Amino acid sequence: MRSSDFNLAFNLATGFLTFNTVVAIVRMREDILAVTFTISFFVFLMIFFWCLSVFEKSPQDSKEKERLKPPIWFLATSLNLMFAYRVWTFIQPGMALGWLVWGMAGTTSVITFYFFFVYGQKKSNTGTSIPRFWHAQQ
Repeated sequence: MRSSDFNLAFNLATGFLTFNTVVAIVRMREDILAVTFTISFFVFLMIFFWCLSVFEKSPQDSKEKERLKPPIWFLATSLNLMFAYRVWTFIQPGMALGWLVWGMAGTTSVITFYFFFVYGQKKSNTGTSIPRFWHAQQ
């Protein structure tokens, strides 16, 4: 797949998402909480996509990639928890499914944090592979 094909597909998907967001806002204009949720979710998602595109274009082991990791994790976690909250509002009170939704969101956030910040491997001077967080402490 060529890069121009990917850009076209991404632009079409983003346009479709923007259109659907505007339609949803118009339909629920009396419910200010739902409108606020929809707008904030859309803004977080667009910032998340932008951060990911900058992250992917950055050179390997650059300072820019390290600087973008915390905002990417924060946005991904926020989107996860916002989605879990929205699903949870539709579930009947007392159902175990609500706890499952929150558990999945929390587990995803913890696993993402672990692989993004703790598991990242870097070669030490001796040639052995050690986690990146050890370099900051030495």
